[in-house]
Amino acid sequence: MAFHTADDDVYVFIGDPATQPLWHWDKWLLLMPDHDALFQVARGPASTRSTQFLPNRGGTVKFGKIGWKEPGQQKWTHGSPRTLESSPSWSFLDTELWAPAWTQCERDKSAPDIFMAIASQSPFGAAPAFEPVIVLAVVSQHASGRSAKGRNPQRFPAR
Repeated sequence: MAFHTADDDVYVFIGDPATQPLWHWDKWLLLMPDHDALFQVARGPASTRSTQFLPNRGGTVKFGKIGWKEPGQQKWTHGSPRTLESSPSWSFLDTELWAPAWTQCERDKSAPDIFMAIASQSPFGAAPAFEPVIVLAVVSQHASGRSAKGRNPQRFPAR
């Protein structure tokens, strides 16, 4: 992977462990629309990779291909209409959102335009001081509001 192919603006967010985790469907629904415009400016479609454990059965949850659109996001989030019955047995570790998809980045030998990693500290035992930890990397030309082709500036409001 050639992560040195672009200059990124990087943001780190730390969450309050007393609130509902970001990977719960109700919480994720609040965040997803705000980031949709951001992921749309990437040079290709976004994809998601998530690592979650099955503590009582061993192994990890197999999600298959996960896209950015709502049906894909329902696959990995806890308590979504798709995972309401199965997700209580999962232990969340992390999720990565890549735009374009990590497979395209590998083929292109270039960094993603947008990368977001959401990590839980809870699976490691002690009560976390921050939950979750989120890293967002945006190619600088997108972060400053300019698209790759120099179209009109777009703003991505912070919340």
